[in-house]
Amino acid sequence: MPWLLPVVAALVALLIVPGWSFAFDVAPKLSMLFAGLGLSLLFPTRMWTGAATLARTQRGKWLLTLLGLTAASLVISSTFSLDLNISLFGTAWRRFGLWTQLA
Repeated sequence: MPWLLPVVAALVALLIVPGWSFAFDVAPKLSMLFAGLGLSLLFPTRMWTGAATLARTQRGKWLLTLLGLTAASLVISSTFSLDLNISLFGTAWRRFGLWTQLA
């Protein structure tokens, strides 16, 4: 099922379209993302073998490095936040805290 992750990415992007969801709410996007992740975990040998080969290419190494730096920046920003609870879990409306962004 090599088409699953691109389809999930496209559906998450389409959920941003105005009028399709309530006031750009994050919940539909997260539910689509988590559903796609759950489906991809049902087929681990097909879906995750690409990540190992990605790390061997130069572009893949750059991508993984940038993802790692982004995750480190998020953790550092949350650590020094004035309100740690909101930084970790987000607000009640958006729920776009550290855990959501790292996922």
